[in-house]
Amino acid sequence: MYKLKEKHEINILAYCVMNNHTHILLESENLKDLSKYMQRLNTRYGQYYNKKYNRVGYVFRDRFKSEGIYNEEHLYNCIKYIYDNPVKAGLCKSPEQYPYSNYKKIDIDINENFVFMDISEDKEKICEEVINEFLKENNLELIKLLKNKEKLKKLVIVLKDNYNLSF
Repeated sequence: MYKLKEKHEINILAYCVMNNHTHILLESENLKDLSKYMQRLNTRYGQYYNKKYNRVGYVFRDRFKSEGIYNEEHLYNCIKYIYDNPVKAGLCKSPEQYPYSNYKKIDIDINENFVFMDISEDKEKICEEVINEFLKENNLELIKLLKNKEKLKKLVIVLKDNYNLSF
């Protein structure tokens, strides 16, 4: 990964290699460099893997998938998601214990003010807690909240503004 990045205008921000997939967060000025980098990375790894295990054919079933990151909060959520992947899979207790990531090398100052949520269960749990607290504070039942458009609008604003959640 690091040898190839020197030939392309790519910065490796975070990665985690799992047994059946990989997460890599890259920074690139243009999609052409990103695509070329990923093509070469997948080809070289495929050659290495096939030689090591005396096999032929594709190592990866699908083409890589990419998604743009357009704000700092999304960036930090992606980084956290990548490093928490082996923890959620039960391979280690904390990200720093996993040997196949660059967690220990990361050089990004993560702002603690961000609310990190990276899987739907986290969002659902927080959403449920916020709704229950809102119901309690406003002395409402859920069925009455659903009929009260003003209160419902306030709740949605709280979820969106304070927790980056929406219905």
